[in-house]
Formats: sequence, structure tokens, C-alpha cells
Amino acid sequence: NSWSNVNPKDFYLYFGMDNGLSNLASSYDIGFAKYFKKIYWGTYFSGNLGTSTKTKTTVGDTTTKTKTTGDSEWVFNNTIGIGNLGLALNLHFFDDGSTKSGEDFSKDTDFDITLKAGLKELAIKKTKIVPYAAINYSIGDGTKVKTGDTITNNRTSLFSVEAGAALPLKGSKTFEQTLSPSVKFYTEKAVEADHGTFGIQLPVTYTGLVNASDNFAFGFTASLEPSLGFGKGAFSFGLTPSAAFGLTYATKKNIDLNAGIEFALPSYSYSKTTTTVLGTTTTTKTSSWDGNDASLTFSSGFAIKVSKNFLIDCSYEALLSLFGNDTSSDLTTTGSTNFWNTVNSILVHNIGFDFSIKL
Repeated sequence: NSWSNVNPKDFYLYFGMDNGLSNLASSYDIGFAKYFKKIYWGTYFSGNLGTSTKTKTTVGDTTTKTKTTGDSEWVFNNTIGIGNLGLALNLHFFDDGSTKSGEDFSKDTDFDITLKAGLKELAIKKTKIVPYAAINYSIGDGTKVKTGDTITNNRTSLFSVEAGAALPLKGSKTFEQTLSPSVKFYTEKAVEADHGTFGIQLPVTYTGLVNASDNFAFGFTASLEPSLGFGKGAFSFGLTPSAAFGLTYATKKNIDLNAGIEFALPSYSYSKTTTTVLGTTTTTKTSSWDGNDASLTFSSGFAIKVSKNFLIDCSYEALLSLFGNDTSSDLTTTGSTNFWNTVNSILVHNIGFDFSIKL
């Protein structure tokens, strides 16, 4: 929806390297955006191509080729903007360890594709909203194995349709607030199963932003996601809330300081299953309340404005090492109260660097 905010006069280029900031040990990020006359194109790649090992074994007159891959995950996103409309094609791939030896193989891969469409704004009477719609298909969460003539596939396929909008609420010159409701319908099914699950999710998010001054701003976001699931002899209900707070301060030395905290709020889930075997019906009900409301996630970093068109954005997780991820009084993630261990955990970090050039 906000692709036009990039608005480069010539082009926009982005490059980043992360160490330990994702599910993988490292990731490489590169992005590019440019207007081709009146058509905007933005593309973005992030991930790690992982490992790939090939071996050839010969026993007598028989030669077997084996290929092993793994620890590979990437996203490849493309956005096309025309007038008020934005279209996106997003791809995601994950290989947690796969092997092919001769005609036999074992695949532990996930793949999903998402098509999106959104408007920069849509006027309904005097209200301007920002709507979007998306279609997603994914397959994964399991393995596909071929041994001889036998193939076992316990992977799961998921298809979903989603729509929503950002609704600006009344604010002021220094205060902005937005309500973002959406609805998502999905079907999930094991590849070799006869039936699956149909579900509905109804997330709603509130965001408030306060521009306290030219140098200081802070914001708050809270969301609530009710979900319903229906299957053959099965029903489920879930309620998942979340909240986060962040702030940014621009110093006079062209350095922006950023910090945030995310709260893990209590969530609730309920499920009911009914099965009939040899004329005997069994009903199982499960109610679960996750009261882990003392869990916190800290984030921090800084951005260096090298010039008008060049920005270095850095993730520096000093707050996480200082406070950990809970509300205990121990000021170290290692559990040691040694002063030098605490200082070391605060000052010595892997730092993620993102470089942005806008021309």
C-alpha cells in the first residue's frame, strides 16, 4: 500500500548483512527500487543459500550420486506500482535438510507464494481508507520421502484468502492513530489425508503515534486475533493478543537512537474433537490458558545519517542483554552476577548493518 513513499528521483538501493538476527546463522539482504516512466518496480531478496554437498560413490560397476542440501532460507519479493494500485508477488523457501541419493530422496522443504493487491487510499464519503487483499498458498511442515517404490508424504498444504484495511482515526497534528481490521479464511490439509480444516481469523490492530517534537517520537501498537477452526469432528477457538511500544530520538549529530519492547500477553485456546470407532463415540475437550504475561522482548539500535541520501541502520541489542527477556532482577542473560560478565554482555554484540542509498 505504501510503495509510493519510497519515491526515488533516480533509484533506491538497499544492502544488509545480519548475523544471528534471524532463524539462520546469517542472512544477506539486497533491495532495489526505481520508476520506469510511470510504473514503479521494487524488488527485495533476503536470506541464506545454505549448504549443498555432492558426492559420487562407485562400488564395482555401480555409481551412486548423492546430493545433500540444508540450512537454506530466503524470501524474494516484488512490487509493481501503477497510479493508486500496488501489486506484489512474494516467495518464501526453507530447506531444513534434504537428501537425494540415486532415485531415493528425503525432502524437508517449505515453500509459499503470496499475491497481494492494495490501494494507496480509497475514499468512502469523507473517509480515506487503505485497503488490501491477498491470496496465499504454502506447502511444508513435514517431509516427503521416497525409498524404492514407496513414497511417504506427511507435508501439509495451506490455502488462504485475506482482506483488510487501515482506517485512520481522529487525531491531531502531533498524534496519529489507526485501526486496522482484517479477515482471513483458510483451508489446511495434510497431503495424504482425506479431509482437512477450515478456519477463520479476525485480527484487529490499533496503532498510535505521537510526534512529540522534531527530534522525538514514540508509538504503541496492540492487536487481538480471534480464530475459529472447523474440521471433521473437530472444532477449535483461539484468542491471541499482543502489544508493543517503541520510540526514536534524533540527536544533533545525525544519529537516530531507537528502542522498543514487545509484551507477551496471555493467550487462550480451546479445542473439541469427536471420533467414533466400532460404534463407540469419544469426545475430547481441551482448554488452555497461557499466562506467560511476564515475558518481554527488548530491541534497540541506531541509525547513522551519513548524508542526505545515505543511511546506515544498525541493530545493537544492548537492552536485551541488560534486561534479558523476563522481569527478573538478574541483569544478565547468562545467569551470572559477575560484574564483568554483565558489562561484556551489554557492550559486546553482533551488530546487523543495513545500508540504504536513495538517489
